[in-house]
Amino acid sequence: MLNWAIKTAGEITSRPHGVSLWLRLSYIARWDGANWSDLSGPGGTGMNGWVQALTVHDDHLIAGGGFTQAGGQIVNNIARWDGDSWSSLSGPDGTGMSHTVRALTVHDGELIAGGHFSEAGGKTVNNVAAWDGLDWSGLSGPGGTGVNGPVIVLAVHGSELIAGDHFSEAGGQTVNYVASWNGVDWSGLDGPDGTGVDEAVCGLAVHDGDLIAGGAFVQAGGQTVNRIARWDGISWSDLSGPDDTGTNDAVFAFADFNGDLMAGGRFSTAGGQPAARMGAWRREATMTEMLRVEPNQADIGDTVLVEARSQGPVSAPD
Repeated sequence: MLNWAIKTAGEITSRPHGVSLWLRLSYIARWDGANWSDLSGPGGTGMNGWVQALTVHDDHLIAGGGFTQAGGQIVNNIARWDGDSWSSLSGPDGTGMSHTVRALTVHDGELIAGGHFSEAGGKTVNNVAAWDGLDWSGLSGPGGTGVNGPVIVLAVHGSELIAGDHFSEAGGQTVNYVASWNGVDWSGLDGPDGTGVDEAVCGLAVHDGDLIAGGAFVQAGGQTVNRIARWDGISWSDLSGPDDTGTNDAVFAFADFNGDLMAGGRFSTAGGQPAARMGAWRREATMTEMLRVEPNQADIGDTVLVEARSQGPVSAPD
């Protein structure tokens, strides 16, 4: 039996849907193992809007989101932290991104940003762009069009960049909500039957060498997969568990933990097992139940401690 817990502390400042926890640290914070602190820099202001994506590139922390300022500087939805202060990734024209950045990753040494933007560094890029350390460029391919809808998730599988969300075309090609960039052109992940995924892809990860996709879709590659599927580079297959059910609602996020794939989302069952919005997948086993605990008795202004602990069997790693 493996039990694990997550604990966090914060000040309750609002309660729009039950209880919400916010640390008043201007949308981004650092944990040193004992305490939280801000990343505001000399300007002392942090971000002026939501941070929705983080990654590391060239030994700098990169933040993307829906903000226009970081540390008192104009940065336009994406910024770089060097350990002391924030700076922009705006390119020669100084404009940064034209709208929200939702996803960040690194591919072939370049920083890749996805989101709802049409321009990066003053160039038309259509929702996904690459930063080489000096300037932004589009990932448009021979079709010259980029991606025709928002990109909210990015991952690297093998040598290829994978992008997902509710788009239907990339580089002028039909790709069905998830697409692969090889450095030159976009292609779909359609599999032998040529159908791809039938609805938005909201989460991506790599596990055991396979690309894992989650979202609101029911089918991938012509197979019923129920919101979570595995791509091996040639075709899609399910992660349904012994009862072949997958999850009963959308999957949004993944992480590897002790060799297991952790999935989080809006679902209440996974593989036929109760799974309160979070589950664990092992090739030989199992989706497990998580209990979410909320401080419903706390009042606005209180400081609270929240603990979530697993319920039911969780197989320890071999």
